[in-house]
Amino acid sequence: KKIKTNEKIKSFSPFTFASVGFAPLNPLPISLLTFDAKYNGKNVDLTWITTSEVNNDFFTVEKSYDLKNYETVGSVRGNGNSSITIKYDLIDNNPQGGITYYRLKQTDYDGNFEYFKPVSVFIKSVSDDFTIHPNPTKGVSAISFSSVYEGNQTVYIFDVTGRKIYEKQFEMVKGTNKVSLDTQVLSKGMYFIRLANRDDINVKLTKE
Repeated sequence: KKIKTNEKIKSFSPFTFASVGFAPLNPLPISLLTFDAKYNGKNVDLTWITTSEVNNDFFTVEKSYDLKNYETVGSVRGNGNSSITIKYDLIDNNPQGGITYYRLKQTDYDGNFEYFKPVSVFIKSVSDDFTIHPNPTKGVSAISFSSVYEGNQTVYIFDVTGRKIYEKQFEMVKGTNKVSLDTQVLSKGMYFIRLANRDDINVKLTKE
């Protein structure tokens, strides 16, 4: 039956187009295999691996403490176009105590960019290796610890009633610290050594 030109078509069959076997018109700029952030005791090592790159100009690593406000750690030049596995690395020389989030940003030659899912690192401002030796003590003792901070610091000694007995200021450095304490001025008994910092280190000392 012929359809007249003034006859309305009241129904139709929906259909879709599917493309099979064709390369995408806009391939992804990079194929990211991994992105990792690890604290090495002093700095944070940032590494990532790509398995392919298209029009890739450079990478930028950013960090945040609240997942809202970010600052730049540094940038690394990309490899343009590549179909092989490439490993990149960058170091955060100024880590902070607590949780830090790192995210990777990739920028094309034409200025377009994309972000990848952030990863997190937890760092204690003073590490778990905080020790007093000797303990118990009969004379001079020393504290040893690692820190991610540097600058003026104070160590305190309190008795069991909370009264401050002794304090000493020292210059804290990033990495390993060792500070001597004149504990021979203490009477026999139990004391608490406190290092005022974000982790608020508070440990026991016995004087014999």
